[in-house]
Amino acid sequence: MPGGKRFLIGGIMLKSNVELHLADDAVLLASPDQAHYTFADNRGIINANGANNVRITGTGHLDGQGMKFMGDYSPVHERWEPLSFRPRMFHLKRCTGLEISGISYGHSPEWGLHTLGCEHVLVDGVKVRNYLDVPNCDAMDPDRCRDMEIKNCDIVCADDGIVIKTGEQKDGEDFGISHNITVRDCAVTCRDSGIKIGTETFGDISKILFERCRIVSGGRGPTITHRQPGNISDVEFRDIDFLAQHHAARWWGWGRRRR
Repeated sequence: MPGGKRFLIGGIMLKSNVELHLADDAVLLASPDQAHYTFADNRGIINANGANNVRITGTGHLDGQGMKFMGDYSPVHERWEPLSFRPRMFHLKRCTGLEISGISYGHSPEWGLHTLGCEHVLVDGVKVRNYLDVPNCDAMDPDRCRDMEIKNCDIVCADDGIVIKTGEQKDGEDFGISHNITVRDCAVTCRDSGIKIGTETFGDISKILFERCRIVSGGRGPTITHRQPGNISDVEFRDIDFLAQHHAARWWGWGRRRR
């Protein structure tokens, strides 16, 4: 996408060996019209399914226009209440050789970067600027991914910052386990956990390293939330600096050092 331009988009599907390059200050604006999201699971603004060697690069920006997917605001709960439809920023499934670098995204209507069942993934130098009063706007959700590195990212979001999980599988799906994921040199401001494993732990999670990360402000410190039957092993939090603060109850975090 050329710099200096703004583009209104619906759902985009990326194929193998494609680079989506956002040059300079190019901006992609997410359409609030559900009819513009025509893929089967209707989950993402930027999508890929079973693609190899996909790159999303540049210094441009993806704007999710999150407020256009919200209803009423609750001053008691310090948050907006979402409408029935709201897409994720990125919904990338079963991809191998995936790179997301340099770009920024923000104002997410829901989850930000959702990588599901992906392998050999690099996320480097990504900036996230979500609203702090829009719920369920995790910045990054590595879900059943293997051999993944997240580094040098600067994140502001509601809910969790970077959260590694193994979500529930249905209808015979098999996206594998979460294994060998490193998160390093990232800064997070959020309303729940800055760096986290869980809440979904339906499959095994192993060989996870968080190092040299700073939680500028969050509802909790480093977090492991284990609720389902998956096994969690070989996890290390190393050189983590954090400030835990209490927010309204529906933001889940209560200023805990850890959980």
